[in-house]
Amino acid sequence: MKRSALPRRAAVGMLAATMAIAPFMVAVPQAGADETHQCANLEIKPGRGIGELSMDTSRNYKPGEVVTVKGSGFEQRPAEGGSFSFKIDDNKNKWPVDQPDARFEKISQPEPQIIIPAESMLSADGSFEVQLRLPGDLKDGAHVIRVLTGNDGGSMTSQPVKFTVNSGANDGHCGTVIEGNQDGAAEGAQPSEGGNQDGATTETPAEPEKPAESEKPAEPEQPSETEKPAEPEGNQGGQEGGSEEQANSSDASATASDAKNNDRGQTVSANVSLEGFTPGSKVTATVNGQAVLWGSGRNASADPITIGEDGTLNTAVTLPKGSAPAGENTIVITADDDKTAEAKITTTAGVQASSTSANAETTVTVYNLPDGAKVTAVGAKGKNYYTGSGVDADNHVAVVEGVKLPKDAPVGAALEATFSHNGANHTVAGPKITADNSPVAADSYSSISTQLPSGLYQSAANTNTNELFVTRAVGRPPIKESTLYKLDATTLELKQEANASAIDPNNPDAGVHAVYGVGLDNQRGLVWTTNTRTGSVAVYKQSDLSLVKQFPSGIVDHARDVVVDEQTGKAYVSSPTGSGIIAEVSADGSVRNIELGDFGGTMSLAFDQATRSLFTVSLSQPKAAKVDLASGDITVIDLPANDVDRGSGVAWDPSRGNLYVASQGSSNVVVYNLEQKQLVAEVPTGAGALNAVYDPVHDRVYVTNRGGGTVTVLNAEDFQIVANLPAGGNTNHTALGANGVVYTVQKSATTNDKGEPTNTVYRFALNESAPAQPGGTEQPGGTEQPGGTEQPGGTEQPGGTEQPGGTEQPGGETQTPGEGTEDPGQNEGGQTDGGNTPAPEEPEQGGVFKPGRVVSFLFSAVTSLLSMNWVFQLTVAFGVPSWISKWLPRW
Repeated sequence: MKRSALPRRAAVGMLAATMAIAPFMVAVPQAGADETHQCANLEIKPGRGIGELSMDTSRNYKPGEVVTVKGSGFEQRPAEGGSFSFKIDDNKNKWPVDQPDARFEKISQPEPQIIIPAESMLSADGSFEVQLRLPGDLKDGAHVIRVLTGNDGGSMTSQPVKFTVNSGANDGHCGTVIEGNQDGAAEGAQPSEGGNQDGATTETPAEPEKPAESEKPAEPEQPSETEKPAEPEGNQGGQEGGSEEQANSSDASATASDAKNNDRGQTVSANVSLEGFTPGSKVTATVNGQAVLWGSGRNASADPITIGEDGTLNTAVTLPKGSAPAGENTIVITADDDKTAEAKITTTAGVQASSTSANAETTVTVYNLPDGAKVTAVGAKGKNYYTGSGVDADNHVAVVEGVKLPKDAPVGAALEATFSHNGANHTVAGPKITADNSPVAADSYSSISTQLPSGLYQSAANTNTNELFVTRAVGRPPIKESTLYKLDATTLELKQEANASAIDPNNPDAGVHAVYGVGLDNQRGLVWTTNTRTGSVAVYKQSDLSLVKQFPSGIVDHARDVVVDEQTGKAYVSSPTGSGIIAEVSADGSVRNIELGDFGGTMSLAFDQATRSLFTVSLSQPKAAKVDLASGDITVIDLPANDVDRGSGVAWDPSRGNLYVASQGSSNVVVYNLEQKQLVAEVPTGAGALNAVYDPVHDRVYVTNRGGGTVTVLNAEDFQIVANLPAGGNTNHTALGANGVVYTVQKSATTNDKGEPTNTVYRFALNESAPAQPGGTEQPGGTEQPGGTEQPGGTEQPGGTEQPGGTEQPGGETQTPGEGTEDPGQNEGGQTDGGNTPAPEEPEQGGVFKPGRVVSFLFSAVTSLLSMNWVFQLTVAFGVPSWISKWLPRW
């Protein structure tokens, strides 16, 4: 419809009138406008997870200066191959290339993050110290350095430290520190916005002057033991306990906080802060007479730990299995000079389940129970699924067998256990209930399988040569066993195999460039593999599996998935430890990073060769992305946080423009339509949904459920579940072959007839006579247009996850990011709220005039005729023209 020029002319007339009078109007300057423009304007996001960063915040720094950053209280990482990532200003600035700390991985150009391998970072007490060169172009004002962890299967952490930069000598401007002023920041500095920092002088108001010792008010008298209120009974609310400081008669004190159950070892981890100890003294700790381990993970140790030069220590601790049963416990710290301190800590019981699927029988283990406890109920949302008479705790553990989860069990609700103790009932929450994992229409598929030596990861099929390529890697660095297999894609008969190349041919102990991810360039007859542990890629010939090129270590941090653009021959590699990075690797050895911004680690990749469109998903944030390789355009998609937890797999339906995202934590798949720019479906599939692939032949989507041990099949037209195929334990990856055949690799340990450990490769082919929808079969899950569907928030999946570090860890290690991965809610590195974030407004089109503007111009013209006093008061007090414009609806 053609727009009338009348409103435009009227507005221009009003504007002209205003401009005619403008010379007589009084301009009201904004205080500090020039300074505000020149100052750093950074919204610093809060921290999350265990650990704390610190640096000297009593001074200002210069752009380009080398600064020292210290960390304390960080968890030891549970798996090798992980890393610590350091960001500057949450991706808004870039680190220079010439970093002084040799432990950082080399960068060839300024990058928003730099990385140190985890194994070279932490001391036994969870502390570290690094030197970082600041960017040379930092504006004056407040900035932030942030450290991220969580790519290795352990809990995720995002901790910031704030500091100020002043390139000149005018201390105090832009909120910088007035050096020598004990009050710290200049007047007007903003209070801290979060995190675990207590010394960021640029953003923390000065503390009030402390009264003299004689002026201090007397502490309130403590009630006697008989007067203390009883600890409340009832629901203990989940897995995390409280904290309480308790000092003894010496000047030493201790505080314990952040108690958390660890399902893997049925231990409890916590943070401990010590003060007032003799510098350099060595301390040990006990809880209820058992030795406390300093640190966390496999590096935790009971060996004495050294107090810092300032008499303090902040560290993670591990309380051994059964040593701190649910309730209040006391950690006793003892130094070698006989100084002692005590810290109170409240712990809870933990809950594990052999299966979380609705319509399944499960064994529930409740651990960390107090002596005399008895488990009396197991259920969800007030319903009890346990029919027995109760199970008494034995050595703090009760195993409840034969619990039947009903078919209508609430998917996404926590499985809860109730235990009685000292006449009171306590309820603790465990893992989330996942979708019914029963086989559905399995007989509509023909399947065969073959066993290969254990350690399988991914597969890829060449439909032209009818060959299937499978990767294998065993153990932890230095890895000695890794194989690339070539199978007949029809019979799964082994045709050929090749060992991965040596890292150092002259040093066998250095191990090999183990292969994990796999992608094919059928145009050139090449197999591309990712060497996750060494951060590299390797290229082999499809014809004989001979090595074509081994790229150097460290070109792609924790390289995971790989796909190939057969038009250009370039490979694209995801990096789950990076921050929104996809590496473009060329055969000539050059590497270019495609930066997605504040995205988090990239996981699975899907590629549309026809349009040269590349898709990926973030592990740590509810986001997906599309990269147009032809134009370079990048589209980042915000997904609803309550439906997407630890996104891992992607599949692309080009005919409808639907992107499928499979998530391990929420055990589901969501469907986002790129044309409609909205979520069109959410389907619970099974525990630990890890991968997805679209079959255009039969118009179906296959979702790999690692924890469930199944492959869920969706009709791409209406998103209904049409089949659920058993595929062994720890199903890890599904690939598409010719004529809609799919191949699934699983990692559950089995043995062959020789007793050797094996994994299995499955081939599923839809029978031609199979109906599109199996008649009479009630389909689990499959709700179109979610809204009220309650989704699990972060189910920890048993077993391990595919690629090491991302969410697929070799060696069958249990991954627990969900506790952190930047949480995910954790807002690490700037996570959004997914679906809670309103979509940005469309940019205003040129030539479109809005009625609100007409009123605004008219008001300006009229007010220009009023007295200057009226104009001044109205403008300063209300900003009336702007207010009028905002008050009107937007057309």
